Amino acid sequence: MLLFRLILLFAVAFIAWRLYRMVMAPRMRGPEQPPSLRGEVMVECAFCSVHVPRDQAIVEDSRWFCCEDHRRQHTQGSSGT
Repeated sequence: MLLFRLILLFAVAFIAWRLYRMVMAPRMRGPEQPPSLRGEVMVECAFCSVHVPRDQAIVEDSRWFCCEDHRRQHTQGSSGT
């Protein structure tokens, strides 16, 4: 009988502790900031239509290219895939 009372006492104490943490935890943390989701600006290659980050792309005559070979092939008049 003593063992049952001890288990019951620990169970009640555990539940009270969990309820206390559930109620008090948001007050202690403060307002949560949403994660900053900043992506890169993407541009489309005028030759193959692949999207690449603008800071890695090559620009010529207001057209963007994913690599030097595609820029060269586009200026020579070859068609893309």
